[in-house]
Amino acid sequence: MQNTAAFLVAIVAIVSLGLLMHDTGSSLAQPVLVAIGDPTPTATGTPKEPTPTPTATPKADKGCTPGFWKNHPSAWPSAYSPSATVGSVFSGASAFPNLASATLIQGLAFQGGPGTAGAAQILLRAAIAALLNSASFGSSYPYSTGSVISMTNTALGGTRDAMISLASSLDTANNLGCPLD
Repeated sequence: MQNTAAFLVAIVAIVSLGLLMHDTGSSLAQPVLVAIGDPTPTATGTPKEPTPTPTATPKADKGCTPGFWKNHPSAWPSAYSPSATVGSVFSGASAFPNLASATLIQGLAFQGGPGTAGAAQILLRAAIAALLNSASFGSSYPYSTGSVISMTNTALGGTRDAMISLASSLDTANNLGCPLD
């Protein structure tokens, strides 16, 4: 009787674990995994309040001015060379050949002036600094490198007001505070 009880306990344990042996005709039986019953769907509550993230979101609080980048070419991120042309980064500058052929470091000295050519100088000066800031500081700068290039190219094909408006936004970001000073 004790052997029968032990045998039944063993069978119950094997069945509970879903393990049975299947005879394949070879000298060794193969284990077979058997699912017992259907899985029971379990409702999980979705929190009504957002759950806080365990890490802080980086604050976009870094940006160096065009003057900083003009005077510190050794601080430039390796992706951009002071001798690269404005047109090699900003394709929209092709509408202004004299500006497109200037180097990035020369572009940081653009002064601006009347008309769209003057607005393009103001924009490119701010955009070159923004490009260097985004490449240097990543998410600690308000704009990504791709968005700086895209927005600048779009504005260069637009009106003077569009160029000045974007230049103003980039200038604000470029004056957030330079951690490299």
